[in-house]
Amino acid sequence: MFKYKKRLFQWLKSNTDQSVPVFICGEQRSGTNLLINTLNRSFHTECFLEEDEEAFSNYVLKEKEFIAKLIARSNAKVVAFKAISDSQNLISLLDYFPTAKGIWIFRHFNDVVNSSLRNFTEHKRYLYIMLFEPEKAGWRLQNVTQENLDLIKKFYKEGIDDASSRALIWYLRNVLFFQQKLDFNQKVILTKYENLVADPEIGFESIFQFLKINMDKKITNTVYATSVRKNTPPEIIPEIKALCENLHQQLISHTNDVTPHI
Repeated sequence: MFKYKKRLFQWLKSNTDQSVPVFICGEQRSGTNLLINTLNRSFHTECFLEEDEEAFSNYVLKEKEFIAKLIARSNAKVVAFKAISDSQNLISLLDYFPTAKGIWIFRHFNDVVNSSLRNFTEHKRYLYIMLFEPEKAGWRLQNVTQENLDLIKKFYKEGIDDASSRALIWYLRNVLFFQQKLDFNQKVILTKYENLVADPEIGFESIFQFLKINMDKKITNTVYATSVRKNTPPEIIPEIKALCENLHQQLISHTNDVTPHI
């Protein structure tokens, strides 16, 4: 019922300005679902998840020209895409769409690793494909530097396990934020998952202000912090853990959150 009311509202209010495309990026299990589902509760948005075949093919955004058509036809003020498999190309998307904005969300690697191990099975395999079957790697290998490929090779040869594999993947995906120099890009906001769920009203208000749309405070009444540090930290190879910890601190230092860090 809500989606029909939303469509009617947008049709009646018919946006005379061009809809603003927003690309939500980051690593899996980092709060991207929470973010786009909350945005989707607004009457001012149209949202596409990666399983939506209208905008995505095999979890990757369709051609930019096709995405442009989806944006052009929308009556919503904001058209949001959960583009985590396109995180490595966010700067390209921002360059192609002049009014576009990006939201990069990150979560502590311990919780991401634990959640990934519960929900997925191919972790070390992910690295194997990048090293030995690059033709199958697709988006996973895009914009990965030679330095980081050498890092994968080093740990793979040493016999990396699933937990450490997933931690390394967390590093590889989130380092793309700095690799694309998004920390200097005014069209991108960096937010920490733990801060969003600790005080969702304040956290999401800053995001809605960034998108220049009004936020109904009821929109965050289903957001809870129950998944933060819920489980024992996984055992991760010390060198990989150090890489993740350093990057995590670097991400925190560049967040746009107004909520206290937890």
